[in-house]
Amino acid sequence: MSDIEKKLKRMRDGGYSSAAPTFSPEEERRRRIENLRNIISTTTTSSTKLICEKPRPVKAPPVAEMISGRTEQVGDLEIFIAGDSYDINHVQGQVRIGDAFDSDYSKLAHYMRDASLVGFNAQKALYIDTETTGLAGGSGTMAFMVGAGYWRDGKFTVDQYFLRRLEEEPAMLDHLAQLAENYQYIVSFNGKSFDIPLLNARYVMNRRLSPFIGKGHLDLIHPIRRIFRRRLADCTLGNLECRLLGLERHNDVPGFEIPGLYFRFLRGVWEDRMGLVFSHNLNDIVSMTALLPLLTDRLNDPLNCIEHAADLYEAGRLFVQRGDSGLGIDCLREAIRKRLKGEACFKACCDLSTVLKREGRLAEALDLWEWMLKPFGHLPFAYIELAKHHEHICKNAGIAVEYTHKALSLDNLDRQTKADLEHRLARLKNKVQKTGKT
Repeated sequence: MSDIEKKLKRMRDGGYSSAAPTFSPEEERRRRIENLRNIISTTTTSSTKLICEKPRPVKAPPVAEMISGRTEQVGDLEIFIAGDSYDINHVQGQVRIGDAFDSDYSKLAHYMRDASLVGFNAQKALYIDTETTGLAGGSGTMAFMVGAGYWRDGKFTVDQYFLRRLEEEPAMLDHLAQLAENYQYIVSFNGKSFDIPLLNARYVMNRRLSPFIGKGHLDLIHPIRRIFRRRLADCTLGNLECRLLGLERHNDVPGFEIPGLYFRFLRGVWEDRMGLVFSHNLNDIVSMTALLPLLTDRLNDPLNCIEHAADLYEAGRLFVQRGDSGLGIDCLREAIRKRLKGEACFKACCDLSTVLKREGRLAEALDLWEWMLKPFGHLPFAYIELAKHHEHICKNAGIAVEYTHKALSLDNLDRQTKADLEHRLARLKNKVQKTGKT
């Protein structure tokens, strides 16, 4: 019997049905539930393994037994505050921190181009530095330690707010806000880019208004970089302490290790190096008080307070850009006199001659260009400026042609400079022919 005949026979005998079997609604519901149970039982682990156990609480190390400090009650929470106080005669490295009282800050707002710093006074400022759970910033990063330094009753006091548990953050922020209300300004080191934006974000995350908004903010890293960057390629606070304050830290903890130490603390492990985090934060803040008068003295009296030629050069450029050309010229000239070397000396000469020319002090500029022909005769700058001077001021196109020829004879001229000189030479020769002067 063929396959087709077998199939026809089964159909006649009822072996096939053209209609699907029908079930009552209750039976259909029962079948679907049973089918879902079968799927769950075959695709998941046993129910006993699916139960999530509540994590066992971690007992925080007793910070008060490791670090000297006090506790403060804020609402229903208790926070821990470490820190220290320093007499006005305390010396940080080689700088007396009390010098901040005697400094003149009247020009600070002008040189920083920040009107919020008008009337700045060191005693009206809160010095802020944070230690955080990471360096990336953003809402996922927390400040587990906030150091706040301030002058009170002739002493410099540093309060270090430390989170023993993350749940203490709202209370810490509230207490810090109460302290900040007493001060008009903020002083930090790189705080405009990191510390203050981070704290502002934490206040927002906790539905609170940040106390730092609207206050004048002096971020020391910007003016310090501006003056010392040519001499000090590394302007980290640690290097500035060593090079400017004469302070070298011992047994300090690197910044990249700090988050890991704190995370291990949260897991119940206190390491001796965690204590170094407190001293690290403390030194950062005290060093700010020492750097502040050191900076302002150099801004107020650069010719007497700045020793290094490279620092004088950068200070001179700053004064010129801020409209104080007379002081800028004196600083640039003194930087050259102090034997500024190489490329830095050449740039200082170029900047100085440009300012002298702009201020109408042409005789001084002319003397400088002629002097530059000796140490920098292999460069076209002085020849070009002398050519311009003799053409436009002295009205002697013939001498201008000679200086332009000398500039064109130099080796290693770039394409644009050479093209400009050739164009100038052609124009000058045409002027000589028209006037009949040689």
